[in-house]
Amino acid sequence: MICNPLWDSVRKMVRRKAGRRCVEVLVVPAASFKETIMSRVLGKYAVAVAAIGLVMMVGCSTSGGGGGGTPGGGQDNVSAGYAAFTAQGCSVCHTTQSNNFSDSSVDDIVDVLLGEIPHEGGEFGDLTEQEIEDITEFLLAVMLGEEDLDGDDGDDDGEDGVETQAREWFEQVWTDFDESYSHFEDKAVDWDSIRDQYEPQFSADMNTDEFVAQIAEMLAELRDLHVWLFDTDGETVEVYTRTATRNCPNFYPEGTQQMQGFPLWHGWADDNIAFISIESFVNEQWDGLRTGDVDSLFATYAEADAMIIDVRFNNGGDETIARVFAGHLTAGGYLYGYHRTKNVGPDHNDFGDFVEHFLDPAENERFLKPVACLIGETNMSSAEWFVLMMLENPAVTLIGDTTRGSSGNPQEFSLDNGIKYYIPSWEAYRADQTTEIEDVGIPPSSGYAIPPEESYTDERDLVLERGIELLK
Repeated sequence: MICNPLWDSVRKMVRRKAGRRCVEVLVVPAASFKETIMSRVLGKYAVAVAAIGLVMMVGCSTSGGGGGGTPGGGQDNVSAGYAAFTAQGCSVCHTTQSNNFSDSSVDDIVDVLLGEIPHEGGEFGDLTEQEIEDITEFLLAVMLGEEDLDGDDGDDDGEDGVETQAREWFEQVWTDFDESYSHFEDKAVDWDSIRDQYEPQFSADMNTDEFVAQIAEMLAELRDLHVWLFDTDGETVEVYTRTATRNCPNFYPEGTQQMQGFPLWHGWADDNIAFISIESFVNEQWDGLRTGDVDSLFATYAEADAMIIDVRFNNGGDETIARVFAGHLTAGGYLYGYHRTKNVGPDHNDFGDFVEHFLDPAENERFLKPVACLIGETNMSSAEWFVLMMLENPAVTLIGDTTRGSSGNPQEFSLDNGIKYYIPSWEAYRADQTTEIEDVGIPPSSGYAIPPEESYTDERDLVLERGIELLK
């Protein structure tokens, strides 16, 4: 297959227009074109649309043929190739009676493209880039039976065509998830069935707000906290929520202070046990952080007998920030997990190689004494990667509740109307390379699980007290 600049846009156009009915748009060398297209046709209802460099498009004319509708609409200075495409009357590509491709086989059309059956109207002229784009979209619509060569749309879309627009938006969103989402198997979701269930709901006229609400309902079927949706104003649209049961009170040990303006509080938990609570790893909240700031923090507690690291409020952010702090708790580097990224394509189980997540020790102020790390269901995303760093550190004991089990490295996608959506792209694994994190989470160390209902009272933090008891 040739790499063509317009290949991706054409492929997506076909998937949006025809969904699972359309198989592929093939861009191949002429010599192998026919063999390739015929071998790639899938299923008895499939439609194969072929382009050779997107230049030799099906466009036929006869000396007596009348001009057809112009896909781009009323261009004044069109090329000879464009004029040839819009003419009618070729007995191979379409018939004068039906003016469409219904009486032509894929073999016939391929032969025309290859030049094995001559065009009665002669060769095409040079096509401009805009004409190529217009012809491509028009030809796909014709071959899918959505439009005739006279320019009439085959669908009844109402006065403003909103119905077709909503279907095309739906097809793009569904296809982007079909090709890029990483957790179909983890979630046991039949995405084809989801399409069959929701597609009819996009066949009635709907405005953009209604479209967003319906898409959010469909995406909620994935039960994924890393699937995000934003409307045309950039406002967050709720897709799926799963309430985390809190296992920490709204207070810290007496005398705890904030580290500058960062989401970190520190002080003394009891006797000579240091206490550090890291509430977030979100990058923006750490703007201005310097290596020396973290060195100074750990230098303050260099003489402590032990340390408690509390991340129960933390729901993630940037894994790089998490490594900065975890690196101060080890003398040597170690592997703490893996991820593998979904390869783009319709095979839901097609992933790339495993990628290591490795922690390097900090250069200065390493704290190498016993540590208790307080965890809970709020922990997800990069906060869970931090917990994995703690899990693989032999000096650390995990105390509290199992983490949320949500990691995905979501990637941004968008529609032409300004709607944005983020699709999780990877699976996260523990250091054993077999235990997934998604919907499983990371449990506390054996013997140190404390259920949320036994975690705190109005005046006491029972998880913190368990950590102090361990470290004394």
